[in-house]
Amino acid sequence: MPIRISTFRRCLLALLVLCAGPAPAVAASQLYDVEIIIFTHNTRSDQGEVWQQPDAATARAPGEYRQNRFTELSSSSFRLKPVRYSLQQGGEYTVLYHRAWRQLAYSTSRAVDYRVNAHADDNRNSVEGSVRLVRGRYLHLDMDLLLKEVATQPSGHYTDGPVTMPAYRLTEKRRIKSSDLHYFDHPRFGVLALVTPYRTPAQTVDENTAEQTGPGEPAAADTAPQAVDDTAGPASP
Repeated sequence: MPIRISTFRRCLLALLVLCAGPAPAVAASQLYDVEIIIFTHNTRSDQGEVWQQPDAATARAPGEYRQNRFTELSSSSFRLKPVRYSLQQGGEYTVLYHRAWRQLAYSTSRAVDYRVNAHADDNRNSVEGSVRLVRGRYLHLDMDLLLKEVATQPSGHYTDGPVTMPAYRLTEKRRIKSSDLHYFDHPRFGVLALVTPYRTPAQTVDENTAEQTGPGEPAAADTAPQAVDDTAGPASP
């Protein structure tokens, strides 16, 4: 789908430089921090296109959600706050959902969905579906999200039954690179996602020590975990 050129695009390109950075040294069984922002386009770009109503039987992505496989992160650890702030300026976009969590990345056969099911803060929309992080030969992020316009429903009301209101589905499977900001596009709404390898405090100390050790001096980094980039083989759960 062609990407629209807009003020948001220009802001996004500028913020990519701030949000992206060199991938840190990580271990083979890698934990990742996943952060997403879901937002609507207040100025629609579908030229009045009539959207087919998603079938209720396929509105939810397959897979299961187990709370103990994800660690929710507090808003104080969000990396995309500057991006959210930019989205909220100018009135072109409305942020519906901003969350971050920590998880292991599994192979395709064992990957588990992170479930999204929330009534948006604007009291006019709800969003549901799943985000799935997969690590095989490459790192992938799969989106299957349903936006429901619930302006005709009472404020604060959310239905989990068959779809009876305008709904729009974004579904995409994409190979990604960690520490890069990725944009998943739809004419009615979009998703920004950042997947970052998690470093333990011990790893951070080792890396800082290595940076402070000049050439020719014994480096503590010799005992640090070796880097594993996103083209590495499958990680064991």
